Amino acid sequence: MLKKWGIILLVLGLIMAGCSAKTEQKAGSEKKTEVSEGEKVTKSLEEFLKQYQNKNNEEAEKLLENDSIDLVYLGTTKKASDEIREALDKYMLNFDYKVKEPKVNNNEATVSIEFKSFDLEKLMNEISDEIAKSGKESNSELYVTKINEKAESLGKVSKTVDVKLINNDNKWHIILGNELKNALTGNLFSYYHTSLITEEEMNEMKEKIEIATTQLNTLFEDIKTSHGYLAKIIGNENVRPNEVLDAQSKMAENLKDIKEEINNLNLTEFDDSQAVRNINNYINFILLKLDGYFLGYGLLLYDYGNSGKLDTEKIDTLISLVNDINEYKGEFVELTNEYLKHIQNISSTKSSVEENDNTKADPEPEQKPEPEKDVSGNPISKLSKPIKAENPIVKLTKSIKAENQITNISEKDAKEKVEKNAKADHPDNKSTQEYLIKEQLNAYKELKELKIDTNVKQKILNKAIEDHPYNFSTIKYLYKEQLDAYEELKELVIDTNIKEKVLNKAIEDHPYNFSTIKYLYKEQLDAYEELKELKIDTDEKQKVLNKAIEDHPYNFSTIKYIYKESGF
Repeated sequence: MLKKWGIILLVLGLIMAGCSAKTEQKAGSEKKTEVSEGEKVTKSLEEFLKQYQNKNNEEAEKLLENDSIDLVYLGTTKKASDEIREALDKYMLNFDYKVKEPKVNNNEATVSIEFKSFDLEKLMNEISDEIAKSGKESNSELYVTKINEKAESLGKVSKTVDVKLINNDNKWHIILGNELKNALTGNLFSYYHTSLITEEEMNEMKEKIEIATTQLNTLFEDIKTSHGYLAKIIGNENVRPNEVLDAQSKMAENLKDIKEEINNLNLTEFDDSQAVRNINNYINFILLKLDGYFLGYGLLLYDYGNSGKLDTEKIDTLISLVNDINEYKGEFVELTNEYLKHIQNISSTKSSVEENDNTKADPEPEQKPEPEKDVSGNPISKLSKPIKAENPIVKLTKSIKAENQITNISEKDAKEKVEKNAKADHPDNKSTQEYLIKEQLNAYKELKELKIDTNVKQKILNKAIEDHPYNFSTIKYLYKEQLDAYEELKELVIDTNIKEKVLNKAIEDHPYNFSTIKYLYKEQLDAYEELKELKIDTDEKQKVLNKAIEDHPYNFSTIKYIYKESGF
């Protein structure tokens, strides 16, 4: 019996030993198959490159440390045509790469990648120069043809880039620095967005842009000041002529000094990318329009001094110029913001992490309800009466068959005038000349195709041609702006006597100038709404407001100005 139990125990021991050996073997096997951090880094990079080349940009962006980057526009801009973007993508995404052994240090990693790709920056510079020298009209079709002709003959060039990654939540994310952006785009990032500049040069560029922005804002404030003087004159305020002329002289001197300072900035000194050239062009456009504005403002004041009357046509021209300036200002702000975003030095983990920390929004303060305003005794609130009136803008339109006046200008004549004007306006800036000539001739061709089938279209176009001969870009802009304003005004519902009176007055003062009518209509209604909220709680306030209403019936902008100038 003991012998039997001995045999059983021996067998059990062997079985247990076998299990133990298998367990140890399994544990050892698991240890061998554990993925190292270096392998995770490589896998993350290779997955990113694969998704990027396959245009799965949303998936690729998830692997970036800054997932707000839009990879679609990494190599071009939103303003580039789809045709050019598609032609470049074919070569931009056709790159080879070899990921080398990563170096991992805690939550940071550095990997060298060897890229072989087309130098598309060189290609685009060659094409731009070739088209400029040929004198041909630049368009998307021509660029696409040239890209396809020349790209293959360039051959691929090798470049090694050190890529940094950071470990967030046990996932490795790629820091998309400017060198990597260039490697991924065949240097198109440099062509469209920013050249590879040093941190010192980057800081200089920021400072230059900040100076240009500050100086332009000074001139924009001068425009507001000039409007203030005009409002005083229109409101029959006592304004000393010397005061107005001194202010105008100071504004003209400001413009001269600021133009000189901006020209001395030399924005392309460190970065000659397309982005900086575009910023430069818009600065020049703004300064050109400001020249016209302050010249027109001076002439308006001169005429007023001689006749005692303000020329409404000159005021219309000033409003048109301000609209242009605002449009160019919007483009300038958009371009500079995009450029500054691109030149941020995001190559170091520290700056990247700090940037993420800084983007965390502070909790919004608790909004306290505003106390209800007391408008009792406010005479403005008693002026409005509900009515059902027909929109007078609708009555203005009549169907006609009219000749398009642009068709009377030959292409040869248009080209000669445009080139002459561009050279006269920018004698030392060839790139701006080329840009303006191209812009003007494209506008000329578009305008020739217009169908003039209403009296409204006829009057708008003829007025723009008369005011801006051979300035086809401005004619095109004004024509579109006026028609857009006209269409918007047509949709107005005239359901109060206030709206009816304000609109009819604007039409009477500025017939067929729909941009000005729209502007004045909105300005007057905004002023009316603001005046309605006034708390009239003293006899003095009541007297001032009643006098302003009596002197300037339904001119709410002037009433508001007079009331505020009274010190309330």
